[in-house]
Order: sequence, then C-alpha cells, then structure tokens
Amino acid sequence: MAKAQNAYNGKTIALLIGIKGFMTRSVSLVGTNIPKSAEPVTRIAVITSVVTVLLQLPTGYIADKLGNKFAIMLGAVISAISPLLYIFSPTFVGGLVASLLFFGGYAFQSGAIEAFMHDTLVALGKEQEYSKVMGRAQSYGLIG
Repeated sequence: MAKAQNAYNGKTIALLIGIKGFMTRSVSLVGTNIPKSAEPVTRIAVITSVVTVLLQLPTGYIADKLGNKFAIMLGAVISAISPLLYIFSPTFVGGLVASLLFFGGYAFQSGAIEAFMHDTLVALGKEQEYSKVMGRAQSYGLIG
C-alpha cells in the first residue's frame, strides 16, 4: 500500500514541477504590467532574488525537520496566494509582496521536490530512473 501511495505522490510532484515552470513565466509576465518603467521591476527582481537566497537555508531546514511533502505543500499554498496580489493590489508594494510570496513558496519547494522524488523512487526500487523522471518533469514545465 505504501509503495502505491508513493508512486501516486511521485506523479503529483512531477505535475507540480511542470506547474512551477508555467507559473514562473506567468508571474513574470503579469509582474511587468504593474510598474510603468523598468526601474521598479528591477528593484522587485533584486529584492526578491536576495530574499529567495536568504530563505534557502531555513526552508531546507523546515523540509528536513517536518518532511519534504509538508514543505512542498506549504510552498504551493504560499505561491498560490501571490497571483491574487497582482490582481487586487497592482502597485509596486503589491507586486513586491506578490513576488516575495511566489518565490518564498518556491524556496520551500526547490530542494524538497527533488528529495521527495528521490525518496519515492528509492521506495519503489526505481532509483536508477531519477534522471529520466526529473528530466521529464522539467520538460513538462518548459512546455507549460
């Protein structure tokens, strides 16, 4: 029973990786419509990049302590909120908070997805297929 559940979760995670790639492009396109010049977009990008890097260590710690599945789901929930801010707060601050939420959620998912997929494939005895599975999942993300 546990193996079947892990296999289902593995397919779900592959889908989440694909959605993550689609959302990254979509959020970037929506975000560029908020300010009227390139300067605010650049400020949002720089601030978000710095915060994302700073969040990598604590979010990785949370994934290690509370589990990869928890971190992936928490990251998905946090990221899902961000598009609402672009819609309901189309200002610089709204764009900044939306971007921080989106990439903060991404920070929770960044290593946890790969670790979860690896653990799932090990549990199924298919760890040799890790590169194939992850490559396919990234391809789904590129296609959108």
